[in-house]
Amino acid sequence: MRGTCGKEYLEVNAYGKSLGSIPNMPRVEPVPGNDLYTTLDARLQRVAAQSFPDSLRGAVVALDPRTGEVLVMLSNPAVDPNIFSLATSIRSKNWVSIVMDPALPLNNRATCGTYTPGSTFKLVSSIAGLASGQMTRESRMPAPCHGAYRIGARVAHCWELKGHGYLNLIDAVAKSCDIYFYQVGLKLGDNCINKYALELGLGEKTGIELPAERDGWLSGEEAYNARWKKRGWVWTRGLLLDMAIGQTQVVTPLQLALMVGGLGNGHTLYRPFLVKEERNQDGIVLKQRQPVVHANLNFPSEIIETIHEAMASVIKAGGTGGWARVPGINVGGKTGSAEVIKGEKTHALFVSCAPVEDPVIAVSVVLEMAGHGGSLAAPIAGDIMRYYFAHTEEGRNIVRKYNPGIDSNPAMIAKIWPDDAAEMKKKVQAARMKAVQDSLRRAQAAYKPEMTEMRTRAGDSADAKTETGQVETVPAVSPVKPDTNEE
Repeated sequence: MRGTCGKEYLEVNAYGKSLGSIPNMPRVEPVPGNDLYTTLDARLQRVAAQSFPDSLRGAVVALDPRTGEVLVMLSNPAVDPNIFSLATSIRSKNWVSIVMDPALPLNNRATCGTYTPGSTFKLVSSIAGLASGQMTRESRMPAPCHGAYRIGARVAHCWELKGHGYLNLIDAVAKSCDIYFYQVGLKLGDNCINKYALELGLGEKTGIELPAERDGWLSGEEAYNARWKKRGWVWTRGLLLDMAIGQTQVVTPLQLALMVGGLGNGHTLYRPFLVKEERNQDGIVLKQRQPVVHANLNFPSEIIETIHEAMASVIKAGGTGGWARVPGINVGGKTGSAEVIKGEKTHALFVSCAPVEDPVIAVSVVLEMAGHGGSLAAPIAGDIMRYYFAHTEEGRNIVRKYNPGIDSNPAMIAKIWPDDAAEMKKKVQAARMKAVQDSLRRAQAAYKPEMTEMRTRAGDSADAKTETGQVETVPAVSPVKPDTNEE
């Protein structure tokens, strides 16, 4: 934090050369400010930055849903803060290029970037149906998925043109069936869906201590008619199809992470925060941030168990989010591909939390105009979560909780912590090499006294022969040929 500036009065001549301090005007020493300790995990932040494609725009957010601590906040493209320490002329040129950059690197996309959530919003539609009592785990819609659905004169398609057939809620979430959720939207209506979207923190500011946070927008009959009144657009029932699959709302990546973390714990949303504590120069804690409840959810346990099962099915075989799997941990998530411009690539989205039944980390990833969320956004979230559960102390303890005896089971270590297995293999190889070297040293050490004894016996024998008058044989030495031209 900013402290108090110091002062020193210098005398300079007409050429600007310092002549020294001015008498009777004492120097005022600067007072350093306090240090801020953030919640960000530098290791996870590095993993996110390395996994995020340099050529794409977007954001990554990771939260601890138990407290609201922000573990990762990445916005790409970003600005190198070192430009502000450059010479004035160079800094001015760099600043102009940054301000005029159409990619908007100064925009923190994690809190200020607004995106349609796409199929990640199907989790909200699901919880709305379950919590309102209009749907159950086994609910099937009247029309099966044959790849298209007609409402009036409009024909709306599923992403899988071959269709998915009859599905229950779990399978519909796992396969991200649009036709199923078109009918969910018609069944529930806009007010019911928006009620639970607001409860989960979508469409409003989270309250994080950063400026210019955007609140997003939740569509519905009233909001839609008010927003598009000047254009003469009016809400129609057909828009419920788009609403249920997340094509009409606008949210931020931070809100998505808050939402999926709330679905994971099922009872409380905590306000996200970045500053953990403030300390003075002696390291004494002056202020410490405590978790603040953003909203109480209090969903019944059977509803949370159903939504957890649906989220976990997305990651398992047959689901759309397999790239986010973490060995030994039950991960829950949802992929999304949000259409922005017809005929162009979609935004790729993915939200996840782990372990899904009691999450300690919630991640959201948004890639602008990139393609499918399952193949592009899910791997980034997977990298972050795999690192968390393999290389952080808390993550490893959670793995031990769900996989008892892992530390003494090489097969489990090789499957769940492959880096540990590789390290163990290196240690075993090094131990074997050391054992071989030690064995050779012991053999050499045992061989040397024996050789010394043999040499001693040979010397005693030669001395004895000399004493008896025998002539010691001396090997002949070839004479050195003189350096002459004579033969």
